[in-house]
Amino acid sequence: MKILILSAYNAVSHQHLNKGLIQNFSEVDFSLLTLPPRYFAWRSRGNSLSFAYENRDVLTAGYDLIFATSMTDMTALRGLVPEIANTPLIVYFHENQFDYPENRSSHNNIEAKLVSIYNALAADHVVFNTDYNRQTFLHGARKLLRKMPDHVPSGLTEIIKNKSRVLSVPINPLRKYQYRHDKPSILWNHRWEYDKAPERFYMALCKLREMTGDFRLNLAGQFFRDVPESFIAIKEEFKEHTDHCGYLETREEYENVMSESSVVVSTSLHDFQGLSVMEAADAGCTPVLPDRVSYPELFPAGCLYAASEDTDKEAENCAEKLYEALHKAQKCDMSPYYWGNMRDRYRQLFESAV
Repeated sequence: MKILILSAYNAVSHQHLNKGLIQNFSEVDFSLLTLPPRYFAWRSRGNSLSFAYENRDVLTAGYDLIFATSMTDMTALRGLVPEIANTPLIVYFHENQFDYPENRSSHNNIEAKLVSIYNALAADHVVFNTDYNRQTFLHGARKLLRKMPDHVPSGLTEIIKNKSRVLSVPINPLRKYQYRHDKPSILWNHRWEYDKAPERFYMALCKLREMTGDFRLNLAGQFFRDVPESFIAIKEEFKEHTDHCGYLETREEYENVMSESSVVVSTSLHDFQGLSVMEAADAGCTPVLPDRVSYPELFPAGCLYAASEDTDKEAENCAEKLYEALHKAQKCDMSPYYWGNMRDRYRQLFESAV
C-alpha cells in the first residue's frame, strides 16, 4: 500500500503522529510532505499552492490513499493536481478552528474554518483525536453555516458526522520513573501562550504558596517572542522554587525533567488531546487538570479540578488539587493509547478507505 501524508501546518502533535505512522507500519510505502507551523493565515490559504507547485513530482507518484491533516486545503489541491482527485482521502483533525479562544484573531479566520468544512465534506473518512474535538467542530460548523445569507445546503454537518470517527494520536510507552527530588516538583510542559491560561497558573501558584512552600517547579514548553506577563511574573516571583525554566531541545533532556517531576499541571482554555499531559502521566506524574476541554474524556475524575468562569475561584480549585497531588500521587493508566494497542485500529482505518 502506498500512502501520501500531507501536513500543511506541521505542529508538534502532527509530527508525532506522522512519525508514529511511518515507524509502526513498515509494510506501507509512505511519502510525507509538510509545511512549517508558522504564518497561520498564509499557511491556511496558501498551502495548496505551495504543495502543488513545489512538490508536483511527489504528488503525482500514484497512491492508494491520502492521509491529510484538516488544515491541508484538499479541495483546492485536487483542483490544482487532478492526478489525485480520485485518490481515497482521510482527513485527520488534530484540532479545529472553532474552539480557539475568541481573542486569538489568527484562529478566527472564517476562511480557515470554511476550508476545514470543505475538507471534511470531500473526505471519505473524517477522523478526530477526541470526541471533544469532533463535537466542538460539528457545533461550530453548524453555527457558522447558519450565519451564511443563502444557498446553504441542508444536512452538511450530518454528512460529516456520519463518516467520522474518533481515533486518538497514540503515544509510545515511557520509562516509569521512580526518582524524585526530596521536595515534590510541578511540571508545566505547555506552550507559553495566553490560550494555555498562564495567568490562572500564576494565581494558582500564589495560592499554593500560601498553603505550603514545599514544592519545586519545572517550567518547560515552547515560548515565543511575546511571552505572557504571567510567565514573567512566575519566573521572577518563584525563582527560588524553580529547578528548570525554558524549552528543552532534546527528547533526552525533556524526559530527564519529567523524571524530576511529581505532578503535571494544566490550566488550558483549550486542548484537543493533550499529548504532553498524557506522556507525563505515563512517565509517572500525577495530572492536575481542569474539568473542561478534552481532559474529562482522557483522565479519571480524581485528576480534575472544577473549572469556573470566576478565575480566582478556579485558581483556588487548582491550588487545592495541586496541594493534594503533591502529598498523594494518583497514577493514570495510559496504556490504552500505546501504539501497540492502537495500531490495529489505524490498520482497519487504512483498509476501510482503499
